[in-house]
Amino acid sequence: MKKVLASLMICLMLGAVAAMGASASDMGDRIADTCSQCHPAKRVCKMIGIKDSAAWTKTITRMVGKGAQLPASDIGSAAAYLDSLAPGTGPVCQ
Repeated sequence: MKKVLASLMICLMLGAVAAMGASASDMGDRIADTCSQCHPAKRVCKMIGIKDSAAWTKTITRMVGKGAQLPASDIGSAAAYLDSLAPGTGPVCQ
């Protein structure tokens, strides 16, 4: 019984990790698509590693106010995603 429970827990944890990875990848693609509607994605790329989450939140909120197609409920997630990237990485840098 313990082995079954342990196996189930491992499967659930691996599924959660895979889902988080997919969500992060999806968020990166959404940010790249949204930002590139108005300016080159490199404009975002060059700020990765410079801006922190608060600065990204401020920037994204301003861009949404100017018409960027990102739901307000996703601003925090987008800012956290951009803050988590190493300089020169992510879909906006490709």
